[in-house]
Amino acid sequence: MKKTGIILTAGLLALLLSFGAYAGSWIDINHDRTSWMYLQDGGGFLTNSWLQDGEIWYYLDQHGLMVTGRTAVNGKYEMFDESGAWLYSIDDSAPQTGPGQDTATSEQTQAEPEKTEEDLEAEAIASGILSAIVNDNMTKPEKANAIYEWIRANTTYSNNGMFPPEYSEGFAAIYGFTAHRGNCYVYYSMSKYLLGLCDMPSQRVVRASDGGHFWNLVDVDGTWYHFDACPRRIAGRWCLVTTAYLQQVSWGAHNFDIAAYPATP
Repeated sequence: MKKTGIILTAGLLALLLSFGAYAGSWIDINHDRTSWMYLQDGGGFLTNSWLQDGEIWYYLDQHGLMVTGRTAVNGKYEMFDESGAWLYSIDDSAPQTGPGQDTATSEQTQAEPEKTEEDLEAEAIASGILSAIVNDNMTKPEKANAIYEWIRANTTYSNNGMFPPEYSEGFAAIYGFTAHRGNCYVYYSMSKYLLGLCDMPSQRVVRASDGGHFWNLVDVDGTWYHFDACPRRIAGRWCLVTTAYLQQVSWGAHNFDIAAYPATP
């Protein structure tokens, strides 16, 4: 679900804030549809705090910016989707019932995120692809390898400017499956649905140096590995590799905040 709010230039924002305008509103502070902040009714932006907007929880960091993806909050990791909506607590094995709360103390229940029509269409296309390239006799690593090879053989890299949050993962995957081309976000999204249907859930990793590259961190029966089917200029193969491997071989392309993601072997 995309967030709605006010998109303003810095000068206009400063003028309006001086008159107390837009209190109690989301503000896109950098005019890029990703740098959302929340202006409190009493003035000033909310920082280091949870915010419930309707039925959805968000978290604003120490700078007042809405967080996305895997984020450390009060000593534990929480997962947020690309719109900033809180999904679940990563550190707890028990189902979570609210941000920072455990089952015994909360009256609310946190359901699995509802799949969109784009999610369902992407899964349907992915299922058809998998029926031709994997079978029940294959191990998960063998299935991951087949997925990697299929994506590499059937997709051409194209810097089409398709990035989150303007484009959902479902939309990007559908585009890649049907157009057979796309950028790293498209490769990541196709991989997510193909791997997920093989019982290998993944999360998105973002390059730390510039935020300009995305790939998958895949859970293979409780052990995490990197999976990046997008071709790189330096060549190479990144199908179920470790962080140590990335550090030795392609850290310039794959540098990321190691502490913010599950550890690999």
